[in-house]
Amino acid sequence: MEAMSETQAPQSSARRERRPGDAVNRNTANLPDDQRTELRWLHCHGDERDLTNKQLGELIGYSESTISRLYGSDLKYAGNLDEVCDAIRKVRLAQEAERAAGKGDRAPFIETNLSRHVWKLCTAAQEYRRMVFAYGESQIGKSRSLKEFAERHKGDVVYWEMPVGGALANFLANGAEALRFSARAKTRELRRRIIDAFDGRMLLIVDQLHRAFSDSHGRALDKLSRAQLATLDFLIEVFDAKEPGMALFGTNVFRDGLKGFENANFFKQLRRRGLNTDGFQLPDIPSRADLNTFAKHYGLAPATGDALELQSTIISQDGLGLWITRLVSAKRRAAKLGRRVEWSDVIRAHDFFTKVARYENQEEAA
Repeated sequence: MEAMSETQAPQSSARRERRPGDAVNRNTANLPDDQRTELRWLHCHGDERDLTNKQLGELIGYSESTISRLYGSDLKYAGNLDEVCDAIRKVRLAQEAERAAGKGDRAPFIETNLSRHVWKLCTAAQEYRRMVFAYGESQIGKSRSLKEFAERHKGDVVYWEMPVGGALANFLANGAEALRFSARAKTRELRRRIIDAFDGRMLLIVDQLHRAFSDSHGRALDKLSRAQLATLDFLIEVFDAKEPGMALFGTNVFRDGLKGFENANFFKQLRRRGLNTDGFQLPDIPSRADLNTFAKHYGLAPATGDALELQSTIISQDGLGLWITRLVSAKRRAAKLGRRVEWSDVIRAHDFFTKVARYENQEEAA
């Protein structure tokens, strides 16, 4: 057998020494808000970047043994925890500033009226410890806004996607990943660990919830399977056991599913746990103001004329994601030419992608 290289060893060691996220949540559940926020953030940060305890210690200016005591089987740090959390906070704020400036490994988030509305719904769910149901068409920016909210409140807010088909086994596996522990366990054990990882100050965001009301092809169902009902029942179980806020988001298939099954006793239970029983309807397309915000981010004035017509067509037919690719492509082209981006660059970018698509269609026809 080939010996493990020196570059492989630290990564493997990191996996062995890292404390599971559900255990960290339990150990910090009774701490003051500021302390638990910082300790959970650092653990999430280390998990995302696969950092060892030594690397985490170096990041905040403390020893490897300090990190081990903070994230061991129990929180056994005997020093000044406020000072440790202050050191973590400085790192966290520096990381957030880099992300906002677009210097990190992710594209900067563009804040819009829609994202602020989504965040208000999430905040209300967390503060009132209720379920919030929200629905809207795909490709309007829901998921990106939810992921950003979870990123900004990392540790106390958990972003969790409903799997295609909505089966409980796959849902639990996604939950274990979201809570930063292994899904290699029996269903009963996963259920227990997931429930125990929450408390009343947390928020669980479940995105793509329409998948629990549709088949694997996305078609709305007249009757849900036992596996789908078990998934929805588990959400009620988590809520009743620990009373975290829950923000449940999906397309209008989710809305129609709740309405279509509203007479069933099970769905009455779900709806009665909501901030309101009917939920919150999101817009079908991004507002003109939000589209102007995206344009400004990429160095453009509000669209007019042919550019406005193109914007309206793409947004109504294809959604926000495709429109953003046109803006990104246009800005890159202008940068290569050493000048400011113009709407003519956006139109030219769209024409290019259209020609590429036509060529692919011709290849398929041949």
